[in-house]
Amino acid sequence: MKHFTKLLLSVLLIAGVTLGYAGKADRAKKIAEEGDKTAGAIVSSIEGNQVTTGGWFPQTLDPLAYDLRSVKYIAPGIVWVGGYNVASAADYIWRSYDNGGSWTKLPVPTQTKGFTFDARDSSLVVAGTFLGELIRSTDGGATWDTTYSYPDGYFDGVAFVGKDTVVAIGDADATGLLVLRSTDAGLTWERPTLPAADLAYLYGYATYRQCVSVYNNTVWMLRIPAQAAGRAS
Repeated sequence: MKHFTKLLLSVLLIAGVTLGYAGKADRAKKIAEEGDKTAGAIVSSIEGNQVTTGGWFPQTLDPLAYDLRSVKYIAPGIVWVGGYNVASAADYIWRSYDNGGSWTKLPVPTQTKGFTFDARDSSLVVAGTFLGELIRSTDGGATWDTTYSYPDGYFDGVAFVGKDTVVAIGDADATGLLVLRSTDAGLTWERPTLPAADLAYLYGYATYRQCVSVYNNTVWMLRIPAQAAGRAS
């Protein structure tokens, strides 16, 4: 059953992605496409509770209308949620230290362009913005520092691979697919040399953290070579 669950998650991850080609001319279109999403809500589940809600309980983050795009749970009770205000398009990150019982809303410095993120614990968060910057917070999202700037596209995925190693994936530039790696929790970044076959122009939608996932020390990326069908690697 355990192996079946892992396989099912992999299939869902691969099947759920929407991919396209990256380039400066496409950037505005991509931002517009990813901004045109339906507003949603967050729910939590308590194992073994199968009442009329099916075990799921709505969690109210804010009385205003927000488009919630990503969530990260860290045991035993830390929850991070990313999204934006539908009316103002201002980006926010919410954090809870009590399994969603209470929430703190904090602005993210993205100039309303969007972001994707991953959190290591209750304090450290690394985000990739749709402005092409990697930003880092060490105080639970209260303040942010820019640790990398990328003028040729924006970041589609960020993921921790252990305590201090982080990977980030961005739109391709003239060199090819952008993959960055940090070994100091997002403070500094390096760009590994990729095989020639992996340098085609591509990107994966960042909206729902679809293009990168980590299992143990293995990083999965969704990519599409030029003029070819999308595939996972």
